[in-house]
Amino acid sequence: MTLPQISVIIPALNAEERIACTLESLVNQTIFASLEIIVIDDGSTDKTGEIAKSFAEKHDNIIVISEENSGVSAARNKGLDLAKGEYIGFVDADDVIDENYYENLLRAAKDNNSDIATTGFTVGRKSAAAIENIYAYSLKVFDREEAVKAFLLGTIDVHVFTKLFKRSSLNGLTFDEKLTVGEDRIFSLMSLVSANKVIVVPGCGYHYGYNPDSLMSTIDDKGSLENIYVGAETLRVVKEQLPDLLPYAECADIFMKCRLVGNSVSGDLKYNKIYDDLKSEIRSFSLKKAKRHSSSKHYYSLVIAKISPRLYSLLRKNTFLRYKA
Repeated sequence: MTLPQISVIIPALNAEERIACTLESLVNQTIFASLEIIVIDDGSTDKTGEIAKSFAEKHDNIIVISEENSGVSAARNKGLDLAKGEYIGFVDADDVIDENYYENLLRAAKDNNSDIATTGFTVGRKSAAAIENIYAYSLKVFDREEAVKAFLLGTIDVHVFTKLFKRSSLNGLTFDEKLTVGEDRIFSLMSLVSANKVIVVPGCGYHYGYNPDSLMSTIDDKGSLENIYVGAETLRVVKEQLPDLLPYAECADIFMKCRLVGNSVSGDLKYNKIYDDLKSEIRSFSLKKAKRHSSSKHYYSLVIAKISPRLYSLLRKNTFLRYKA
């Protein structure tokens, strides 16, 4: 039996309204025959599993596994355990991809002998109103340190769904099942740290279907604490693996804290002393360091957050500040 070139892992929870479109976009891939599609039904109580199984009945390379609800990280880890492909991709169950999405990423990865190929995405599905997050207008090739630096600056996307990973380069890497937010950020960082070469592919072939009820979109204090943990873990990993990049990690961390404080002052979060502590960190953070080790967007976000967290919160509602990175 010929092994698949790419295993695509789809965690799915109560996605009956969208998963058919997601799977259709995979069936329509120009290299569909080279894909292994693994749907992990994470304890859905609607017809998600039935819809996915109807696709599996028609296509031998679609596998559906039904599990008790354990969270997106556990579902992705289950998919990693099952995956047989030379490369690994991730798609969320309410998103769609262009028909040449995986062909483009696979060709770029193989032609450049890269461990990771990554690209951009749109927010709002495929429509004239979709917000484009483009990370390259021509192919960019990075070594390990350059890729991690770009990740910290926000010029490589943080999400796993915009990436194709060579399975052998992951070295058994898994998702942190304790986290409900930010788990893909840590996975992406660790994969970049393990990579010898990373290529950024032009365009936005992945279309993120914004869902205000999803974990990714929900703002709460537990999510804030997890984001703070993700920031601390990022600092630890960079300090241990690439210490010269620590100032970039510190700047990326303070930008994330600006967002959390912005959410707190806008009323999206309950009052908590932790946000007062974050405000103090923001006020004391060196603008000189931020100017030298941040993107211009992150730098000016810090400047505004220092002046007025409420003003920063209002400005962030503008899509230019909200996306990308």
